[in-house]
Amino acid sequence: MSLELLDKTRKINKLLTEQESDKIDFRQFCNVLSNELNVNVLLTSKKGKVLGLKECQGYGDYIDSAIRDRFMNILSTKENVNLLTIGLECDNILEYRAMIAPVCMSGKRLGTLFVYRKNNDFSIDDIILTEYGATVIGLAMQRAERV
Repeated sequence: MSLELLDKTRKINKLLTEQESDKIDFRQFCNVLSNELNVNVLLTSKKGKVLGLKECQGYGDYIDSAIRDRFMNILSTKENVNLLTIGLECDNILEYRAMIAPVCMSGKRLGTLFVYRKNNDFSIDDIILTEYGATVIGLAMQRAERV
């Protein structure tokens, strides 16, 4: 494991361990992931509610139900996905790569972490960091359910 990856995981972990209130700010999670992975981030609940985003445009409070269903059918992390296969459309769509990570805790699907960027495939370190981020977010979502 590289020192760079270790530093990035520590930044994500800090979000959970240094949280001062019971209220979860998922935008903060998205900001940190966006900065550490150099990606656009969209975090949704299992019902398709947008919980947080960074650098994503064109989303309201909920994502389209067809996209939500595609996300929910993904049971393990999928990396270097073409945005067309998800059903998204944008200019220069073939230049983008995406990663979709289910957010699960205690055997329950809580949501989906969707990250994408232009021109660069995701490395194994990126995949590790995204899956770790999905786990930390899952813990925060589980905590929010209890409050």
